[in-house]
This record gives sequence, C-alpha cells and structure tokens, in this order.
Amino acid sequence: AKFPLPFMLVMLTLRPSTVPLYLRSSQLYRSYNYDDNEFEVPINRFKVDLSLKSVLDLSLLLDTLDHWGSDECFLEVIDYIYNTLTKANLKTVCNKYGEIWGLRYVKLLQSIREKEGHPINSALYNGYASIAVYMKSIGCELDKDSLACALASLPI
Repeated sequence: AKFPLPFMLVMLTLRPSTVPLYLRSSQLYRSYNYDDNEFEVPINRFKVDLSLKSVLDLSLLLDTLDHWGSDECFLEVIDYIYNTLTKANLKTVCNKYGEIWGLRYVKLLQSIREKEGHPINSALYNGYASIAVYMKSIGCELDKDSLACALASLPI
C-alpha cells in the first residue's frame, strides 16, 4: 500500500526590515519590530504585495492579512471584490473569510454589491471609511443619514 507523503509546511524566513510596507501596521509585525532578528511565517500566509490578478491572489492576500493580524481594508481589496470578483467566487470568499474579525469588511462588500442598503452609509456605520471613500469615488452620493452613520460607528 502507498502512503501519502506527510504534509510539509514550507516556511519563509523574514526580518522586520524586509516585511512589505502594507504589513507594517499588523499585529505580527509590531511584535517583531523591536529588533531585526529573523522569524518565520508559512509561505502560504505571505503575499509580497497588494496586486490582485485572480481569486487565488485574493485568497493568498486575505490569508496573509488574517495571519499577520491586519484589519486594514486596502483599496486593492475593495476594488477587486467590488468590481472583479464573480458572484460565485464572492460567495466562496465570504464563506471562508466573512466571519474572521479582521476581515469582516468582505461580508460588508458583498452586501453593498448586492444593493443591501445605502453603500456609503453601510460603510460608515460599520467603521470602514476607506470603503465609504471608495464608494464616493465611483459616484455614490452622501445622503441625509450619512453623518449619523459615521457618528454611530465612533466608540463614544
């Protein structure tokens, strides 16, 4: 009988000084930033940049952001999910990442794409100014409730 090869996790050795700029506000980066000693991360949890050309790129980027503890909502992710991802792939991505605290904006983008509520107000209410700015840049307008939604998201 043949036995499958054991699963091998390939690790990548990095130093804080070699970490891409987009990951430098992440929790993992901040934990290593006090010295420039080497550390390892799984290769399937490290994307060199924010470029997105396929759903596999998006998946690797979201895995990277999750592993590194980054809750920043990048324009590249917003644009790709809103404009490029197919409806079927969006559902798959939401099922995989939508419940992860730092990536909950994925579900918000799905609801905005499906025209559930006012896009800018939904983004503001959920605390995602970057999504609101993006929606404004593609032609969505503020309305009478926009300020109230923004204020509701503040931790007062």
